[in-house]
Amino acid sequence: MRILYLSCHAALEYDELRLLAGLGHEVFSVHGAYQVPHAPADSLRPPLPLPRYPALEAIARQCTRERLDPRLVAWADVILVMHAPEWITNNWHLYRGKRVIWRSIGQSTPRTERMLRPYRRLGLEVVRHSPGDLRIPGNIGADAIIRFYKDPKEFCGWTGHTNEVITLNRSMRARAAACNFAAFVALARGFNARVYGHGNEDTGPFHGGALDYEAMKQKLREARVYLYTGTKPAGYTLGLVEAMMTGIPVVAIGPRWGDVGWGTYEVHHIIRNGVDGFVSDDLGYLRQCIARLLQDRGLATAIGHNGRQRAIALFGEAAIRAQWAALLGRPHRGVRSGRRRVRSGLRRPFGRVLSGRSYWRRRLLRRRRLLRRRRGGLRRRGFSRGRLRLHAVFRRVAPRRKLARRITGLRHGR
Repeated sequence: MRILYLSCHAALEYDELRLLAGLGHEVFSVHGAYQVPHAPADSLRPPLPLPRYPALEAIARQCTRERLDPRLVAWADVILVMHAPEWITNNWHLYRGKRVIWRSIGQSTPRTERMLRPYRRLGLEVVRHSPGDLRIPGNIGADAIIRFYKDPKEFCGWTGHTNEVITLNRSMRARAAACNFAAFVALARGFNARVYGHGNEDTGPFHGGALDYEAMKQKLREARVYLYTGTKPAGYTLGLVEAMMTGIPVVAIGPRWGDVGWGTYEVHHIIRNGVDGFVSDDLGYLRQCIARLLQDRGLATAIGHNGRQRAIALFGEAAIRAQWAALLGRPHRGVRSGRRRVRSGLRRPFGRVLSGRSYWRRRLLRRRRLLRRRRGGLRRRGFSRGRLRLHAVFRRVAPRRKLARRITGLRHGR
């Protein structure tokens, strides 16, 4: 199967391209970090030993993800779109007959759901990364819930031989509200705490610098505690999955801090407090948990082991691979174009009639054609009668005066 992959997250792209190729599919990432797999455009993850498609690369250089070249779509059997709704709405007329899958990554909002609702009715499939997404107001449902994944053989070997408290995040202070930077500072103050990742130079004494892939995995193995403060509105992130899979004990904020008010935050359901890690909205309690884990290595080892087993059950590669294989193995007849309902502008979602000039001109011309066929091609006189009939037809849709103004404006070129 040929999969055209549209990505906006390099780390997740690395994982999913590797998984999809391992299932035997041909995958081409359009303008993603791995459009050229051997030379990724982002340093977050290493190169991938996947085949190149020079002809597709040449075509991709002439277009954008918002305006795809039809030749790219023609090559693919499946179009897999990560998060960005514009990559679906702007290109929908090219997707007819193809299988189109929208993959959530924890950044969906009610506006995103509204944008995709009309296409859902036309055959768009939805794959959620978390069941918490189904609590977003006005959500469009899901065909499958497939979580992020990690390889337990790659993320393992925790020793915790340092007294460091760490977190992995990008531009944490610049995104203070989304990353709960205030909670991180309150929890980390007084400990040997560091935040690792790009764009954290403004975090002062907490700045640990950027890490490459191997250094990141090593840091997770040797640090004693992982402090998780989330990234709104995501229910959970790859950083949490990587930490739990490695076996480092996790201390995490609860839903009052981590949620945006929709109920999408899921960490307090993933972590069983005092068993797989510690999770609470009480920052004083969480500081006590950090101190206990630093002082009691036996407790840290037990919590980390339980967290790793929990992560393997929820995010292990074998389980997620099977779920993707099942989803892609389902028959699908391809999406419908729906150009009259979605792209032409005749109607908006929920059936509200648009008042644009093109709408009324199209309806007038259509009515004129019908009248000419029925009455033998009457010209001026036929159009006059047609206008009166059009008035009667649309009496339920628009008031008489409003309709008259529109028709008059069209005849005078306004």
